[in-house]
Amino acid sequence: MASNAGKAAHRGDGGDLRNSQSGRADTSDIGQIPTRPQDRLIATVQKHDRARFEIALRSFRSDRRITVRLCESNGQGGYKNSGPCIAIAPHKLRHIIEALELAEAAAKAEGLLWPLPV
Repeated sequence: MASNAGKAAHRGDGGDLRNSQSGRADTSDIGQIPTRPQDRLIATVQKHDRARFEIALRSFRSDRRITVRLCESNGQGGYKNSGPCIAIAPHKLRHIIEALELAEAAAKAEGLLWPLPV
């Protein structure tokens, strides 16, 4: 199955990254997670004008996980965590991406998605 992950989120492969206002990945603040030195912000995807998804590589105990967290505007130009994150083991990431691609295909089949600018 072909992957469109580079269009939706930065994978570190130097692909063309989109402006967060368009709902595409924004990597302008990569590495800005202040919690631990080994934690790293990979990309942000704007949900709407007051919230965004943050995709990061984080440490949990002795394990590394890819996390997806919804963050809300703090009203001062920054964002704060709005609750728990989804933590994905790296070896499960490909399965998650493939499942999201299936969901994208189903949404297209139902006419829920329109052509997005490239």
